[in-house]
Amino acid sequence: GRNHSGETETHHASAGRLLLLKCHFRHAHTNVTWSRAGSQNGSLPSGVEVRDGLLWFLPVQTSHAGTYTCEKRYKTGPLKMNFGVSVSSGECPDPSENISTSRGVILGLPCKQREIFRLNNRRSIRWMKDCRLIEPMSLKEDGYMRLHPASEEDAGNYTCLVNVSLDGRTYTAARSIQLTMKDITRVIITEPMVLFPRGQVVLVEVGK
Repeated sequence: GRNHSGETETHHASAGRLLLLKCHFRHAHTNVTWSRAGSQNGSLPSGVEVRDGLLWFLPVQTSHAGTYTCEKRYKTGPLKMNFGVSVSSGECPDPSENISTSRGVILGLPCKQREIFRLNNRRSIRWMKDCRLIEPMSLKEDGYMRLHPASEEDAGNYTCLVNVSLDGRTYTAARSIQLTMKDITRVIITEPMVLFPRGQVVLVEVGK
C-alpha cells in the first residue's frame, strides 16, 4: 500500500449523525488499531467503536471532535493515517469540499458516502440546500444528484443525507459541499479604448 504516514484527512460532521472513517491501506479491515490523540492510552470515547476495521461514530457527539489515528501493521513496519473530526451542532455539517460552476451548466453533485452505501442496508437519500430540502432533477442510487442549469441563486451549501437502519435504529449520515458560482465578468474581454485628448495621445492598455 501507499505510505500515508503523517497525512491528515479532515471530516466535518454534525452532532447526532452517523460517521464512518476508513483507513486507506490495503486490507484495512484486518489488524487495524484505532486510537484518539490526547486520550489515555489512546482509548476511544464512548459511542465510538471499531467494526470490520472501520471507525464508527454511533452517532457523532460534540465531545468526539479531535484527531483519530489508524495504524496498520505490515511485515515492513506500521503505517499510520490521521483523521481530523470537527463537529458542528447544526443539522447540516460544514462543507467538506468546494465545487465551482458557471451559469447555465447542468451540474451533478456527488454524495461521496461510499462506506455508508457499502453497508447494503435499507436506505433513503435526501439532499438539502442551505439546510432546506430540495427536489433534484435526477437522483442516482449512489446519491449523485443532477441540478437544473445553474443560476446565481444556486450557490450555497448542499448536504447529502442518507438514512440507514442499523441495530434496529435509524441513523442519518450527512456530508456537505459548498457550491460557488464562477465570476463571469472576468471572462468578458473588453476592447482597448484609445482616447485622444487635446495635444497628446494616451494609449489605454487592456485590463487597465
